[in-house]
Amino acid sequence: MVNAIRIKLKPILVMLIVAIVLLALIPLSGAYILRLATLVLIYTIVLGGLNLLTGVGGQVSLGHAGLVAVGAYTSALTAKSTGSAGLGIFTGLVAATAISSMLALSSWRLKGLYLAIVTLAFNIIVVRFVEGVDFITGGADGIRGIPSLAVGLGEQWRYLLLVGIATCCFFLLRNIFSSLWLHAFRSIKENEEVAEGLGINVAGYKVIMFMISGIYAALAGSLFAHYNGYIAPNIFDVDKTILFLLGLIIGGMGNLYSPIIGSIVIVLLPAYLVSFYSLHPLFWSIFLIVAVFFFPEGLAGLVQRVFGRGRMHRNRPLPAQYLRQEEELTSQHGNVLAGVGVPSSSPLLILEDICKDFQGLRALDGISLEVMPGSIHALIGPNGAGKTTLINIVSGFYKPDQGEIFFAGEQIGGLSPHQIAARGIARTYQQLGLFEDMSVIDNVLASLHLRTHSSIVEDMLGTPRCRERRKLAGDMAAEILSFVGLQGVATEVVASLPHGVKRLVGVARALALQPKLLLLDEPAAGLNDDEVRHLVDLLRAIRDKGVTILLVEHRISMILEVSDNVSVLDYGKKIAHGLPGEILRDARVRKAYLGTEA
Repeated sequence: MVNAIRIKLKPILVMLIVAIVLLALIPLSGAYILRLATLVLIYTIVLGGLNLLTGVGGQVSLGHAGLVAVGAYTSALTAKSTGSAGLGIFTGLVAATAISSMLALSSWRLKGLYLAIVTLAFNIIVVRFVEGVDFITGGADGIRGIPSLAVGLGEQWRYLLLVGIATCCFFLLRNIFSSLWLHAFRSIKENEEVAEGLGINVAGYKVIMFMISGIYAALAGSLFAHYNGYIAPNIFDVDKTILFLLGLIIGGMGNLYSPIIGSIVIVLLPAYLVSFYSLHPLFWSIFLIVAVFFFPEGLAGLVQRVFGRGRMHRNRPLPAQYLRQEEELTSQHGNVLAGVGVPSSSPLLILEDICKDFQGLRALDGISLEVMPGSIHALIGPNGAGKTTLINIVSGFYKPDQGEIFFAGEQIGGLSPHQIAARGIARTYQQLGLFEDMSVIDNVLASLHLRTHSSIVEDMLGTPRCRERRKLAGDMAAEILSFVGLQGVATEVVASLPHGVKRLVGVARALALQPKLLLLDEPAAGLNDDEVRHLVDLLRAIRDKGVTILLVEHRISMILEVSDNVSVLDYGKKIAHGLPGEILRDARVRKAYLGTEA
């Protein structure tokens, strides 16, 4: 229980120290220092939203200064016409939410460099637009005389108000960092296709990240406009976006505390080097190179290492108290896998005349198949026979050119991978497809997100319901890891594990979806004899829990030992189906798969 308390108190302690330092600046400093501290707070809000989008979610945005401008100009124009700064801030948030959502929807298929180019173009368009409509925005001269925030209060009290707003913004993000949403967002950064296969609606979640990030940017822009009393297009050009990203890199991408540290650096360093303004690009270049080479996890990660806190917050596994004994978990929550498969005399999965072509090459040709509930159905054949293609079609990653797919009586042929996962089909991958930079238990929690998460609003507010769901997810993850035999490596980063253990992580992550049907694509590839023996025992245990398995595998000895039925593919066609012993006596199978008719 001690670990849980330390993790809960850590963000509070950090923010308390930061708040005390910022508050101490008021009586000890003049207007200039107070202005710098105010700018640090505003930048912290911007970087907080950008950190969620880019640092956690991996969606590189070069247009964040444009979103800040949307908030600033909308708020300023509304406040000047109505005299209400509060109404101005509200309209700024609404405008930025709408625009960031449209930006996400228009570019959700893009990632990496392409997304960066689109957001960069957005930033340029915003700046050029506010320059062009000078009869509204004042053009290059900008807008002056913007109503102050909290009229009637002194500058120091307005500063205290800003401290409160920034603190609230921090804790809202802190709650996301403590929730299952964090694992879902990080899985999108690691591998979008695999995340989709875990039941995560990648497009929808990108919109959520863009919206939250846009709201934070607009809030910061609105606060800046009302605090500064003046805005102009050049304040929000692309250079400002680069500065935001620089602060995030220096602070530490994906670290909860990087916006605070990064904002302090990008505000105070130029202020102290104001006499060397022309050399600022050189200083930033040197600083960035030093940061990348000597503390790639940023200053926040460096501070945590110095104080013995280990890896960054973004790689922190769930607290150790979740790793209880399996008996205790089962008694409290029931078996997480029990009852997911319902015995029935009807096939769980039916494939009818499935065909798939790739650029004129027929990969699957009229495949019909029935998988009975509660069975292990093996799918074998030589390399290139179409086994993985069939797995991809069942899981929704490929659409069949012909034929129908029925799962539990429902037609699923046209559904997306996340919709199919939600209906109870989980899979592993021939090339592992794990989130290598995440811990073992975090991989499992990313999969549990589908079954146990609360709404994003609930998690940001930290409601009792969402806290209970986090606890339940931790218990379920611990039970699954214990069931698979991974409880001893739960907190290890996946990239550091041997190949055989990684294969088991893939199985554990798939089981976390509580599937009715488990698709295993060569799970024994690269395993030694002892590991294969453990896998065979595990597959039997999974079947005994009521989970149906469709198994693609090359090891004939394993197929004979574990499977109930076997189907054989060759050149995209099903050439045989039956019991394991019967299949190996089939002359066509021996010729196609074993290379001999004898």
